[in-house]
Amino acid sequence: MGCYPVSFSQLIASLIPGINLSNIDLLNVKKEIGPTGVDIDSYVELEFDKKFKSKIGASFKQNLGKETKIVGEKGEIFIEDTWHGINGLIKITGEKDYKMKINSYENIFSHEIENLSYSILEKKNKLEYPGMTLEETLLNMEILEKWDHAQE
Repeated sequence: MGCYPVSFSQLIASLIPGINLSNIDLLNVKKEIGPTGVDIDSYVELEFDKKFKSKIGASFKQNLGKETKIVGEKGEIFIEDTWHGINGLIKITGEKDYKMKINSYENIFSHEIENLSYSILEKKNKLEYPGMTLEETLLNMEILEKWDHAQE
């Protein structure tokens, strides 16, 4: 559980100049393991290189919503519907406030498929941005593995 919030956290952290994404600590781990031995309600704070923190959760038990809030030194970005890419709103507050209404009628996963298909047809060895590189995918899996084995 949690591959999309982890990858989104990596994406935001990667925008910080000089950050070492592989230097990551998992803090404040909370999880509930279900009867099959799989986590059904799990939360963690990811700290990338002591420069960026991301609080994420994933749950089969509760509706955690679909919103994202990115808080920086000069303001905030609020994404109303992070995971579906359909009608929603992005609000930026800070030195200047800005709202952007999103009107999309495509399935968000179609963009992943198109990006991958393009790379295969063009015989490229890696995806175009914002597609994840092989290294980013492996780091995502390492973070998920650490989260899975972390003690509360």
